Amino acid sequence: MKKPDLPIPSYKASQFSWERSQDGAAEASDLGCTAGVAAGRQVWSDACDIGFTMTSDKTGTEKLFTLASERRNADNELEAWIFVSEDGFTATIYND
Repeated sequence: MKKPDLPIPSYKASQFSWERSQDGAAEASDLGCTAGVAAGRQVWSDACDIGFTMTSDKTGTEKLFTLASERRNADNELEAWIFVSEDGFTATIYND
């Protein structure tokens, strides 16, 4: 994993609900995020990727998640951000 060179948010895996072993979900407000503002920040000074790190409560392993897509409803209102890790984990953060 290329290490971020800018300060980005860090969350614990326990802040997410894990429906399947590699698919986590959380509400933005539970992570301390402002409505409508992505839960991640710019990761590298030379690229526009948005992301955050997540740390396993069990192992202490840290993973970098970067923004893959946004989910919008029929009125084009933002419903969720979908972040992915290099090894296939998905973290969906709902804009509540």
